[in-house]
Amino acid sequence: MKMEDMGTPPERPRWGILARKSKVYGKGDRRRELSTEAQIETGHREAAEAGAEVPPEFVWAELGSAYKDREREDFDEALAALAAGKISVLWCYRLDRFSRKGAEDLLRVIGKVRVIFWYDRLDSMEPGDRRRIIDYAEQAREYSERLSHNVVQTKQVQRERGEWLGVHPFGLRPNRDRKLEHGERWPVVERIFYTLAEGKVSGRGLVLDMNREGELSPGGKSWSVSTLSRIVNHPVYEGWQIIRNPAGNSPVNLVYKNARRHRVGVFAEGFEPIPAAIVKKARQHLSRRDPAPNSHQLPQQGKAQSLLADALRCHGCKGPMVTVSRESYGCYRHHQQGLACPAPAFVSKKPLEEYAAVRWINRIGGSDAKDPLLLAVAERWALLTRPEETQAHREALEAVETAQKRMRRLMMDRNKGRYDLMEDLFEEHEREALQDLKDARALLAEHGPTTSLDAVGFLTEPEQVQELWDTATLPMQRDLLRLAIDYVTVKKSPKKGTRFDGNQRVTIKWAKAGKPVAHQPDGKHDDGIGTRAAAA
Repeated sequence: MKMEDMGTPPERPRWGILARKSKVYGKGDRRRELSTEAQIETGHREAAEAGAEVPPEFVWAELGSAYKDREREDFDEALAALAAGKISVLWCYRLDRFSRKGAEDLLRVIGKVRVIFWYDRLDSMEPGDRRRIIDYAEQAREYSERLSHNVVQTKQVQRERGEWLGVHPFGLRPNRDRKLEHGERWPVVERIFYTLAEGKVSGRGLVLDMNREGELSPGGKSWSVSTLSRIVNHPVYEGWQIIRNPAGNSPVNLVYKNARRHRVGVFAEGFEPIPAAIVKKARQHLSRRDPAPNSHQLPQQGKAQSLLADALRCHGCKGPMVTVSRESYGCYRHHQQGLACPAPAFVSKKPLEEYAAVRWINRIGGSDAKDPLLLAVAERWALLTRPEETQAHREALEAVETAQKRMRRLMMDRNKGRYDLMEDLFEEHEREALQDLKDARALLAEHGPTTSLDAVGFLTEPEQVQELWDTATLPMQRDLLRLAIDYVTVKKSPKKGTRFDGNQRVTIKWAKAGKPVAHQPDGKHDDGIGTRAAAA
């Protein structure tokens, strides 16, 4: 027989496998379901016996998909592949693994595409199986709803009895009846409440004391005011049962009230909670806004008080530095939070600010038109002097970049076969993407670049730079400094009392073109421990 008469072997049917496990349990847990790996292995074996192939991209494994608000992306992707003809069969281990929403999802596939439920020996394309599939799915859904209702009812009864349902709170432990008793660290809880209630030590001061003593927080790390606040404001330390805030906002934990609108106690007999009067005083004193320890009252928001506020970093922990007195900067983590820093930086304002100013004047005044720094300065100068126009140009650039990314992603999807048998849909998406790109380019043409080296040409003259600096107000000096500087890193002094040596202790990160300055050009800043320092 000639080779051309033999023909090509028939193409093997292509199957997909959908494995699902509604909840993940640990090893040895009797509630563990058949693993997704075992389901997939069974599916591969069944496909091989049927003479079908299962490409890796058509194997989906869902974990923890039983929750009502959980989006089932793998499930939807599997059905889409089936509907698009990329696979001829979707194999599923068991009907209740497919969906517990009931007939709603199954009606999407019954009699239209083929889904095999192996364990139940059901096939969605078999007329005799269709009614059974829908009935089984409805039964699975009803069972799931019944189970959920029973769990809710059980927890409701447990709450009414004062049983603690979640992880035990810090300093407490549950007994066999799920009532709470004092744990090993209950003395720490008492110290927190009674110290704050006394009012002699602020929350920040207490945090500093406990961190210095090596007392660990509930998470095994250093204490912070926020951790302290969570304990002080938790209803359980007054002895009350809690329920999660259904709104999902603050406060997270609310006092639970039963059907008679009574609060429910959770402490075991013989164990007392913190007295209500102590809790009230502790909360009142903690809520007061205290100044940083060992410092003067500092302005929190407003006009600039320090040249380098919000531009400094500690070399030890790489975190921000803030003003810790009117004459000095210090590591925010160490001096304000009382947390550990391997080498907390502390420096007097005057010598550091003078050093930074000299470095800035020499670097800017010594630049020329070919210096990359000058382009970065020009960009930031445009933002400082023409903020609205510069912002519009940046937004136009971002719009062009987004449109270009969409075009590239569209072509990649087509090359991967995601538009096979859907050429009309691809053409529609392509037209939309091209129109977006056209509109973005028109917007960019309308809002042309505002950066001009000519606008900052005067900064290349050392004498003019020096004169500009000397005559500038403090807010303007801050803005000028940030034209060329991203941030300044300061090392801890090698020896206490030594004279400041900027060359040894200071590293300046000079600006680069295309990177916007983090400083607010209106001179607003945070001299204390406000949001910018905390975020950094």
